[in-house]
Amino acid sequence: MSDIIVGNRSSLMPTALNDKLLMAKQIAESGLAPQGLKTPQQVFVALQWGHELGLSPMVAVSNISVINGKPTLSADIMFAIVRSHHEYAGCSWKKNDDHNACVEIRRKTGEYIETYIGYFSIPDAQKAGLMQKDVWKKYPSRMLKHRALSYACRDAFPDALAGIYTPEEIRNVTPDEPPEPEMESITVTVSETHCENDYQMRYNRIVEDIVSTVTDVAADGTGFFSDDEFEWVNKKVAEAPQSDRGADLLESLLLKLQDRLSERKKEYQKRIAAENIPKKEEESEHVFSEEEYIELNSFYPDINAA
Repeated sequence: MSDIIVGNRSSLMPTALNDKLLMAKQIAESGLAPQGLKTPQQVFVALQWGHELGLSPMVAVSNISVINGKPTLSADIMFAIVRSHHEYAGCSWKKNDDHNACVEIRRKTGEYIETYIGYFSIPDAQKAGLMQKDVWKKYPSRMLKHRALSYACRDAFPDALAGIYTPEEIRNVTPDEPPEPEMESITVTVSETHCENDYQMRYNRIVEDIVSTVTDVAADGTGFFSDDEFEWVNKKVAEAPQSDRGADLLESLLLKLQDRLSERKKEYQKRIAAENIPKKEEESEHVFSEEEYIELNSFYPDINAA
C-alpha cells in the first residue's frame, strides 16, 4: 500500500526539466499548494526532492518543505519510503508511551538481516529543550514516536532518505548545525509563528494521522485502502483550509477513515482465519461504495460554501 505514496505512483512525476517547471507553475498558480510553497521555484524544489526520493508529485508538494535551507519530511512519509524499499524486512515497536519510544527496523542485505534501533525519551526531549513546546506537552507519546521512527529510518536506509530530517528536528537547530537530541541548548533561527499556533499543530497532526490510516497495510502486505480511495482522501485534504475550520473537517474525516480501517481489519482477520493461511494480494480490492461516498460527503460540506 506504500505504493500510494512511493513506487509505481512516482511514474507520475515529470522527468523532463521543462515539464517539471510547467507542473510547478500550474501548482503554484492553483492556490492549493501549502503556505510554504508560494512560488513556482519553491514548488519545483519540492518536486525535485520528491523525484529523488521516489514520491508522487502531489505527495511531494504536500509533504516536503525547506527549513533552514534543508528539505524536511514527516516521519510517516519517511516510513512509507522505507517500507517500499526492496530490502525492508520489517518493523517492531518495543515501547511507545508518554515517557519512551523505541522501534526496531530491519533491513535484509543478501543473506543477512540487520536491525536498527530508534529510541527517544522524555529526558532526551528535555535536554533538547523540546518540553517547553505545547505540542510536546499535549502529545508526548506521538512526538516521541515520530523522533524514534525518523532516527531508525535514517540509520537503516540512509541511501533511500538522503539524510533528510523531519520539520520538528530542523526547526530546533541553527541553519548549519546538524540536529542532535543531546544538545544542551537550542537556538531557534526560523519563524515558528504559523506552526506553533494551536490550530496549525493540530492540523498537521491530523494530516499525518490521515496519511498513517490510509497507508496502513496488513501483515501480508495487503492494503486496506485502494488508489481511488486515496485520491479521494487526498483531494479532501488539499481542499481543507489551514484553519480551525479545516482542522475540524479533517478530524471528522479522520474518524470516519479510522472506522473504515477498523472494519476492514476485522474483515481481513476473519478471512485469514477462514483460509488459515495469509494470502498476499497485489492491490487492495476495497473501494468506497456509493453509499459510503454519500455518507462521507454528507459530513464533509463544500469547502467553498464554508
